[in-house]
Amino acid sequence: MPSRMPQITPFGFALAVAAAALMVVAIATGILLDQKRVLRQESESNRLYARSLAEHVARSIDSVELLLENVQEDLTAKAWWDWPDSRRGYAYLQGRLTVHLPQLRHLLIFDADGQQRHVSFAAEFKPVRVTDRPYWNQFPAGATKANFGPYVGRNTGRLTYAHIRRLEYPDGRFAGILMGAMEHGYFEAYCRSLLNYRSLIGALVNRAGEIVAQCARPADGATRVQKIRSEARRVGKEC
Repeated sequence: MPSRMPQITPFGFALAVAAAALMVVAIATGILLDQKRVLRQESESNRLYARSLAEHVARSIDSVELLLENVQEDLTAKAWWDWPDSRRGYAYLQGRLTVHLPQLRHLLIFDADGQQRHVSFAAEFKPVRVTDRPYWNQFPAGATKANFGPYVGRNTGRLTYAHIRRLEYPDGRFAGILMGAMEHGYFEAYCRSLLNYRSLIGALVNRAGEIVAQCARPADGATRVQKIRSEARRVGKEC
C-alpha cells in the first residue's frame, strides 16, 4: 500500500532549512539588540550614580567647610582659651554639631602647643598632641586652613579625614587649630544606598588613587583595599 505521507523534495528541505536559519538569526539579533539596550541603560544608570555620589561628596565637604568657618569666628569671639575646663568646650562643640551634617563625626580644638584642649565626643579624654602631624607647622607660620587624610585618628582608631582651620587671638597671634573630623563610613553607607544591584561595585577614590570608601567589597579587590587601609594606619601612627 503506497504511503500517504508527503514526500519532502530537495527544494522543500532547502526552504525549511533557510527558514529555520532565518528564525535563528532573528532570535539572535533580537537577543543582541536587547543586550545592547540593557547595557546602554545600565551604563547611563551607573553614570548617574557616579555623578550623584560625586556631587553629594562635594556638597558634604562644602557644608563642613562652612560650619568650620562659622565656628572659627565664634570661638575667637567667645575667647575659648579662657574656658575653665574641657567640659565647657565639650558643651559648646556638642551644640555646634548638627543632625543636618551626619558626615561630620567630631569637632576638636588644639591649642598653640598642639595639645588637645576640647572635643565634641567627651567631656574628659586622653592627652593627645599633634605637633608631629605633617599639617601642623604651616599653621604657626600663618596658614589659615588645610585638609589631611586618610589617617588613623588617635582618639578613635578609625580612618579619618580632617578639615582644619587656624584659630587666632584678637590681636592675630596663633592660638591653635579647629579640626572637623570626617569618617569614610558615612560615604560608604550613602554609596551603597545608590546601587540597585548587590553585584555592582562602587568606590570613592581620592586624588592619590586610593580607595577611601567602597560601596561593596569586591571578591578580588579585598587585598587592594586592605593594603590601602594598612598603609593609612602606618602613616597615622608615624605622623
